[in-house]
Amino acid sequence: GIDLTGSSDNLLINNTINNYYFGIRLKSNSNYNSISNNTLIYNHQWIYVDESCIGNTIENNIIKEIPLIFMISWLFLTLIGLGLTILIVFKKRGHE
Repeated sequence: GIDLTGSSDNLLINNTINNYYFGIRLKSNSNYNSISNNTLIYNHQWIYVDESCIGNTIENNIIKEIPLIFMISWLFLTLIGLGLTILIVFKKRGHE
């Protein structure tokens, strides 16, 4: 993601931030930044601004989460893959 620590007067415009722990994080007196028209996709923490930061403008950002059906599908396919791997390992051990 984008981490501004003690950084002021930045323009964060039209970025795509995909699958990070944090999307955009402002901390330690990061002041008067403009954060707009960014797309944040599948991040754990979208936009974080700590209490020491002042005068920041945050507007028109798009936040997209992983649809539940994709999460369930991913889990299901992972379990199938794990099961097949275990089955193959045990079959090979049986023929040694």
